[in-house]
Amino acid sequence: MSSGEEILKTGSIRHKRVHHSLLRERSQADFDPYELKLFIFDSEDMLKAKESADKAIEIHDVFRTPSEWHSWDREEKVRDAMRKIYHFHKKQKDIGFQGLTYKRMMVACEESMGQVPVDLHYYMFVTCIKYLASDEQKALWLSDAKKLKMHGCYAQTEMGHGSNIAGLETTATFDRSTDEFVIHTPSLSAYKFWPGELGKFATHAIVFAKLIIDGTDHGVQSFLVEIRDKRNHCLLPGVIAGDIGPKYGFNMKDNGYMALNHVRIPRTQMLSRYSEVSEEGVFTKKGNLKILYTAMQTIRILIVRMAFKNLSKGLTIAIRYGIVRTQFKDKAGSDEERAIIDYQTHQFKLIPILSQCYAFLFVYQKVSKDFSDLKKRIKAGDLTGINDLHTISSGMKAFYTWMTLEGLETCRQSCGGAGYSMFSGLPGLVQDYAAQVTYEGDNTVMAQQGARFLVKSLGKMMKGETLTGWVSYLNKVYEVTEYKCKAEKPEDFDSLETLEEMLVVKTCFMVGDTCMKMMQGDEPMQTKWNEMYQQELVEMSKAHTMLVTFQIFRDGIKSSWLQESTKKHLCNLCKVFAAHQIYLDSAPLFECGYFSGGHQKMLLEYMKMQFKLIRPVMLPLIESFGHNDNILNSCIGNSYGDILENQLESAVNSDLNRKDMFPDFEKYMKPFYNAKI
Repeated sequence: MSSGEEILKTGSIRHKRVHHSLLRERSQADFDPYELKLFIFDSEDMLKAKESADKAIEIHDVFRTPSEWHSWDREEKVRDAMRKIYHFHKKQKDIGFQGLTYKRMMVACEESMGQVPVDLHYYMFVTCIKYLASDEQKALWLSDAKKLKMHGCYAQTEMGHGSNIAGLETTATFDRSTDEFVIHTPSLSAYKFWPGELGKFATHAIVFAKLIIDGTDHGVQSFLVEIRDKRNHCLLPGVIAGDIGPKYGFNMKDNGYMALNHVRIPRTQMLSRYSEVSEEGVFTKKGNLKILYTAMQTIRILIVRMAFKNLSKGLTIAIRYGIVRTQFKDKAGSDEERAIIDYQTHQFKLIPILSQCYAFLFVYQKVSKDFSDLKKRIKAGDLTGINDLHTISSGMKAFYTWMTLEGLETCRQSCGGAGYSMFSGLPGLVQDYAAQVTYEGDNTVMAQQGARFLVKSLGKMMKGETLTGWVSYLNKVYEVTEYKCKAEKPEDFDSLETLEEMLVVKTCFMVGDTCMKMMQGDEPMQTKWNEMYQQELVEMSKAHTMLVTFQIFRDGIKSSWLQESTKKHLCNLCKVFAAHQIYLDSAPLFECGYFSGGHQKMLLEYMKMQFKLIRPVMLPLIESFGHNDNILNSCIGNSYGDILENQLESAVNSDLNRKDMFPDFEKYMKPFYNAKI
């Protein structure tokens, strides 16, 4: 093959030429990718917002992100993010964003590279006002917050306390003589630490502090505190705040620290939907506290969205690279090298992650609808489903973020040395996503919240109560653990019913076995929970979450409006999701006697069968998530399949190559070469 022929076979952004392998893979789609894309975005409004953002990037240079972005320091990246958000507002009419709704703003944030200086304002601060403020307070604050006339942060975490909200030390003492609260940071461990947008941007903070009236502690409440003067953006008297410095990732976000030295705010700035303090200093609780917890599920549901959004970005890069990148010839005398995605081990890395990506998507759509329905029922006084939502959202937050972080790292590793380059876009995805396993509730703590509900549910069942909702399978907890696997060959696993049975048996055994241990012995329950069976509790919480995830995935496919040509591929992914979860941890099935002999090997062979069905449509399945080249900003994962010119160009233009000689080379290194030292 001549060098000219070889060049024509490669992708090239410069020459607007798509790699022939990507063209071939896209042509293999036997379903309508646009239909699937519309389903993923869940509404024409959201898809149009996404398309408007894509068009804006194409037309307006200000929205484009150069490859050099990966080399920029924090200040340059933050400045770039500010500029883009400003122009999303300024040019909203030109780009079809007129009337910047919450959903459209979410798309604008998602289509900006890295983190933007307003996403937590919208996701956290506005959400708190919407759900925690009284109607009178919302009338005063909500409109200004939505228009960014006040820029807020969510100041809960302290240096000494995170997940243990009851242990927060910041105080809000009521001064009856002035009708004010005095907000104070009493110790170093009480400094607010980590809130995003606190360091440099926020003008206001929703501060969580212990309410003190006449020396009595009434628990942690939330308060709206102005921390910066809107005229000059300087900190107000009594406020000490700043950025906490560089982090493992998320470095475009100004995570901050803050101390409040006897800062006074009006009594009316305690968020008062569920509790209030009168002028006389009388504290009153209002409504059901469960409603408060439910309202804050908004953030956890958003975390599920960010799981499949980020995972699909990493997979888009990894799958495209795997198709274009070749390594080793298949047979002697052949000029063609095999695409690395056609190696079985490569498929074993990526296809299970693809199944997780779609599983998280279906769960997001389901819990979003359930949450919307729940809010309507709550208004009518019906609290049915609150516990189910809280439990499953706790598990989703914990295990989806763990799985997504692991999946992104696997995507990075699957790209070999190219994936180690920041220009690939993958290390940045891993680093920035890593924060999600910690914020909004430490994952281990979240997993135990789910476990606690399972323990309580089993206790109710043993007392004769019939369980409903996502734990209804526990009604037969001891019956199903007597089941035996009937599979005699790999093909026998090819049934959604069989796969569900395996997940149910596994979860029932883990819940039943752990709870039985918890009921035995004379040790205090707290000792059993924290020192003896904590790991088992976390593992059974994961089993429950994976079972529910599979059920939502399966039911969502069946009830969707998608054509059968699309459903068959999603169904195959659903089967892979279940089989892979069992394959990763089949020990409980062997322990209870459900599995025997060669069942684990049969399951592996079954997954290989499924991989062969999914492999031809991996690219159209992942590209239906619609990530444009600008947001991926990857020298190896662009839509042209340009992994050579683009990678080399990124290297040539990197910072160290701007000068022929490294700074101070003459001073420190040249003497070695001249043998003068």
